[in-house]
Amino acid sequence: MEKELPILVCEDDAEMRETLSDILSDEGYVVKTTGKGVEALALAEEKKPPICLIDLKLPDISGIEVLKGLKARKSETAAIIITAFASKETAIEALKAGAYCYIEKPLDIAKLLAAIERASDTYRLREDKRRAGEEREQLIMALEAKNAEMERFVYTISHDLKTPLITLRGFASMLRTDLGESKTKVVEVHLKNIESSATKMERLLHETLELSRIGRVTNPPEDIPFGEIVQEALEQTLEQIKSRGVEISVAADLPTVHVDRMRIVEVLVNLIANSINYMGEQAQPKVEIGYRIEDAVFFVKDNGIGIDPSQHEKVFELFYQIVENEAGTGVGLAFVKRIIEVHEGHIGIESEKGKGCTVCFRLPLKK
Repeated sequence: MEKELPILVCEDDAEMRETLSDILSDEGYVVKTTGKGVEALALAEEKKPPICLIDLKLPDISGIEVLKGLKARKSETAAIIITAFASKETAIEALKAGAYCYIEKPLDIAKLLAAIERASDTYRLREDKRRAGEEREQLIMALEAKNAEMERFVYTISHDLKTPLITLRGFASMLRTDLGESKTKVVEVHLKNIESSATKMERLLHETLELSRIGRVTNPPEDIPFGEIVQEALEQTLEQIKSRGVEISVAADLPTVHVDRMRIVEVLVNLIANSINYMGEQAQPKVEIGYRIEDAVFFVKDNGIGIDPSQHEKVFELFYQIVENEAGTGVGLAFVKRIIEVHEGHIGIESEKGKGCTVCFRLPLKK
């Protein structure tokens, strides 16, 4: 079996070069060889081998110059010097030039393999440390993103939940005045407005709570034909579809996905309901659900009022509404986006004002 780390051998003697290649290949290493120093530098820069065996005596440049070249390029290759011309001075010079260690000819193969293994361990430790650093940076970035999201979330909640409270307070004050003046009909209107505001606030609180739970409370993902999810969503939106007279078309042979079934049904229910709510005065409302093989995305497409490109990102923000709509709270698309992202997918909009809207999203397919 091949070992994890490749080795570059730079040796001017062809027979020795072949012998080293055979020995290291038998040990399971993937070996690249050259007889010239300049070529060794080029290969080291291109292939970035973790380990390089370099003969001090080469036909074009010396092994010391190769070491200096590697050092100048800030190469992390562990260079093991091999030579028949051994002296304390050359050993010191090689180590100063950046050699990992120094082995004399005739080679003691056991000693050479031990040196290679030590260099391999050093490389792996360095790589582990680098990967740990990268993972730490990614965790920090993810945490900062979560904190920023939480700040936006708290700000939005505090801002948008004030609206129905102000409405309730205002109508309650007016109601007190009207009761004193015995304006029964006006009182009835104010009571309806208070009930409407209370209902809206209850919906806002409920949907916000549901949004906060996504990613913490989940069902195990399962392999399920996307067509089955579509049918379940259509059953839940049947009354809206009938009352608006919407023509629904669903593509055949939809892929099988690996998802939390309940959550993806909720995604489709929200998208279908959104399409119906924003049909405008369309005389022949249509909603199409399908899958584009060329870019591997599912889509829900309608022929409604459309969305201006400047608002394509904003519509996924919490409580944002294109137009004030009593049927919605502005939580739906934020809810959908969060579910798609929990599934490690992506969602976006293709639309122009007055030309309908297509919501595209990726989901993990059956493995």
